[in-house]
Amino acid sequence: MIYQGSINLKYQLFFERITLFFLIMSIFAQIKLIIRRIETLAMYFFSFLLNKTLFKNRVPDDTLISSIMVIKLDNVGDIVLSSLLMSAVAERFGNAKIVYVVKKGLKDLLFPLDSVSEVVEVPYGKGHCSQMRDNEKTDERAARSIIKKYLKEQRPQMIVDLRTSSLGNFAAVMARVCAGTRFRVTIDLFRIKEIFGIRADRRAKWDRHEVETFYFAMRDAGIFPRGPDYRSGLRFWDLSKKLSQDICPAGFSTDRPFILVQPGAVWEFKRWPSAYYSKLISSIAGHYWDASFVLVGTADERETSMKVFDRLDEKTRERTTVLTGKTSLKELVALVNLAELVIANDSGVAHIAGALGIRTIVFFGPSSPERFEPLSIHEGNIKVFHRRMECCPCDQMNCRYDRDSYCLSRISPGLVEEYVENVLA
Repeated sequence: MIYQGSINLKYQLFFERITLFFLIMSIFAQIKLIIRRIETLAMYFFSFLLNKTLFKNRVPDDTLISSIMVIKLDNVGDIVLSSLLMSAVAERFGNAKIVYVVKKGLKDLLFPLDSVSEVVEVPYGKGHCSQMRDNEKTDERAARSIIKKYLKEQRPQMIVDLRTSSLGNFAAVMARVCAGTRFRVTIDLFRIKEIFGIRADRRAKWDRHEVETFYFAMRDAGIFPRGPDYRSGLRFWDLSKKLSQDICPAGFSTDRPFILVQPGAVWEFKRWPSAYYSKLISSIAGHYWDASFVLVGTADERETSMKVFDRLDEKTRERTTVLTGKTSLKELVALVNLAELVIANDSGVAHIAGALGIRTIVFFGPSSPERFEPLSIHEGNIKVFHRRMECCPCDQMNCRYDRDSYCLSRISPGLVEEYVENVLA
């Protein structure tokens, strides 16, 4: 009995230490999260103070502006959404020259837009929201050098920063000092209100579309008039089918109608299960013998595409082309423009399809469809599948309930198959 009691005591001490360890780790994680939020809030406040001290709050109606720098250091989908307002901004100032500053590798994304005269690439971070990693600080220094050189040479009269960052704040100071820029538009005040739960119209954080936030920021700066709905400022992409055929990857035939599928995404937990994609493609192939399929995405998403491809039967594989990681950004835009239907996760491809007016099916999980839904010239072109749960939108890069994304795995392929049949009919 004494021996048995000593064993039980050892187990009890062991489990108590394990519990204490995880408790301490949880506390450290919460402290780290609080510090990150404080840093983010401080960056927003600093940017807000820059606007108040160095720049004019509103653009007078009679102001002539010929050059505008737009800073959007985000991923593909975020850049596409911001671009929908830029043509209207250029029109407001008599077709002003608009220059976009984007992350390296995204220069060719905006080629369908006539209003964008130049795109400047900067080596600034990777991944979700362009968060800088420790080994990428040298990239930020290089990015600062590129922006400083451009500001001195081109001297833009307005800065539009649609994602507050340390690089954006640096550009603001340099623009005022080196180029004499008088106007700057940011979304800092909206982000500060989100953090503190304050909204002038009392709408929840996730209910306002991101483009609406951009529009309101520009409206408050005097670029857009007060009153109209934000959709009045949208200008969608115009890309001819003929030009798209010329741009398509070499050897790819566009003679046969195809459905474009992107099973990958930047976040692993924004991906609808690959097995579901395989089942959906097989079902469509069984109903429509003349349909072919093209799998696309970045090189990092090729493994996901191959999982989808490997689960297909032999006949469906013969009608499926895997171009994941094999296309340039310009070729990808061209392929999207030629597709009969686009099926994708909440990703850049879905937003490109929306901007081009292509019928699109998009799956939402941890992010909010109300805030980030693709926009299209025809509202009925976008079909969002989203299983609303108590934890959604969590906007997290992992799932507390499942190894995979629990909310996305609740969207059954059968539900999507039924919709596709109605669309293709």
